[in-house]
Amino acid sequence: MEITYTIKSDRIDDLFRKLIRRSVNLRPALVSIGEKLAASIEQNFEDEGRPEKWKPLSEPTLRARREKGYTGPILQASGQLAASIANNIDVEADAVYVGTNKEYGKYMHFGTKQIIKPRQRMWLWKNLGIWKEIGDELKTPARPFMLVQNEDIVFAEKRMLDHLTANL
Repeated sequence: MEITYTIKSDRIDDLFRKLIRRSVNLRPALVSIGEKLAASIEQNFEDEGRPEKWKPLSEPTLRARREKGYTGPILQASGQLAASIANNIDVEADAVYVGTNKEYGKYMHFGTKQIIKPRQRMWLWKNLGIWKEIGDELKTPARPFMLVQNEDIVFAEKRMLDHLTANL
């Protein structure tokens, strides 16, 4: 024998309709989440790494930066990489993307390892005062700047919940 209960409630039906309507347009919540993430990533630049500090610049790199008049923080010789974050927030119907359009960003984030070629050897010597033999490895340490912090995730969850449940 089967027993079925049916609860008919105009209030519950109204709540479901509101939730469905709000879930169709997530853009307001996603825009604010994207802005928060961009601000958090920019804070990573200001703090020179979060939650862990980035590896310090090498002495030849510091010397080359001083000669060119760059005195700013790590990864901000020109400031273009950090500035590119706020300009690269892409909001879609159900997602937000934050990133950089600077090609070199991936090398700064993940680091590099290259084998020295003749042209590179001369450039390194002229520009950085580093002498490397052909075939030597040259490494740039990873300095991950595209990191989302725990508080960013908490903010995103709360903002989405607030968007869906406001005035219910």
